[in-house]
Amino acid sequence: MELMYLGTGASEGYPALFCQCDRCIQATELGGKNIRARTGALINSDLLLDFSPDMYMNKLRYKLDLGKVNHLIVTHSHTDHFAAAELMMRHEHWYCHLQESGKRLQIYGNEAVEQAMKSAIRNDYGTDTIENPFYEFHVIQPFVPFTLGEVTVTALPAHHKPDERSFIFLLEQNNTRFLYGNDSGVFSGETFDYLRGKHLDVVSLDCNYGLEDRYDYHMGISGCRIVKERLLEQNSCDARTSFILTHFSHYSAELHDTLVERTADEGFIISYDGMKVSLT
Repeated sequence: MELMYLGTGASEGYPALFCQCDRCIQATELGGKNIRARTGALINSDLLLDFSPDMYMNKLRYKLDLGKVNHLIVTHSHTDHFAAAELMMRHEHWYCHLQESGKRLQIYGNEAVEQAMKSAIRNDYGTDTIENPFYEFHVIQPFVPFTLGEVTVTALPAHHKPDERSFIFLLEQNNTRFLYGNDSGVFSGETFDYLRGKHLDVVSLDCNYGLEDRYDYHMGISGCRIVKERLLEQNSCDARTSFILTHFSHYSAELHDTLVERTADEGFIISYDGMKVSLT
């Protein structure tokens, strides 16, 4: 399994779009790993985790062929994770040509994500139905695995958005397991229970609040530490497991090098846009 982090920032980006705080000014001046687009990842070139408002920028800076993407799984309906209006550009009849004409994008998410997609179609076309639909939507259920090409995906309850069923995702391929854990605070008991005894090779955790002590809806380092210790205790992880932190907000999370320095002793890896992870 090959993964690329397309974005490692929170909903406002880092530096934030209109912000003039010291962190945003420094991030702009320093550039490099301090520049964080809205969150998302690409698996094996054909599976997207979330679809942010920065996807067009991602296409350009990483030279992505998004026409190859067959599957999109969505954590929840917040617009930094699901920019439904941008997905309208996938409609061949008006906006694009595909080498495999008529291929529909398979979208997987909760009911709120499905409604966001329908709203985007109404806003663009003034109707709920369009000629030559370019996608098929699948409402997913927690703890029910489904297979996308060579990857098996299981949605697990996230601790994030109280008014909808938000998910984190367990992805498995060739006896390797990757846990994509944002947006979420410290996991619920049922999520920990499902992961019990399943060896995770890589765990990616939400660290929106950086060095702050936060545990609900998003996490800081202290929340990530709790999750790591619990997974180790229940034999979901061991010394071979990589723990990666992502989804940083300029409000709370320090610049990249500071986060690296402050977490090095605990074995956390600080993600950055464009970072690649290979699971073999």
